[in-house]
Amino acid sequence: MKTKILLVDDNPDCRKIFGLYLRYMGYELSEAKTGREGIERAKSACPDLMILDLGLPDMSGLQVLALLKQDSRTAGIPVVVQTAWAMDNIRTKALQAGAAAFLVKPTSPIVLNETIKMLLDQTISTSHAGLPPREEYTQLATR
Repeated sequence: MKTKILLVDDNPDCRKIFGLYLRYMGYELSEAKTGREGIERAKSACPDLMILDLGLPDMSGLQVLALLKQDSRTAGIPVVVQTAWAMDNIRTKALQAGAAAFLVKPTSPIVLNETIKMLLDQTISTSHAGLPPREEYTQLATR
């Protein structure tokens, strides 16, 4: 069974490029263009992992993240925030809101894949409990 990933990004070029990467890496992909659509897809598709942009047209990615983490149906989904907003305060807010990793666009396919594998390995081995501190998840993003 393929790993299911939900990609939430309003930019069609980003969805196309990262969609190609993710499908090439062997993941089953679903996509959303808005925060609300992403939340609904997360509830209905039960992805193994989400990749979330912060700059969405209807609500911020931070708001989406907060709503996902408040809902028992989506709280356990690891969320990789992937954004062009590279400020430290944004990274801190995303991690505090429950992001499992923070990547700055443009993200290399290798770093994206390593991040996904690391998070999925952690999720499987811990069943969403006892995960290492979030800062450990961001090491790949700071190379």
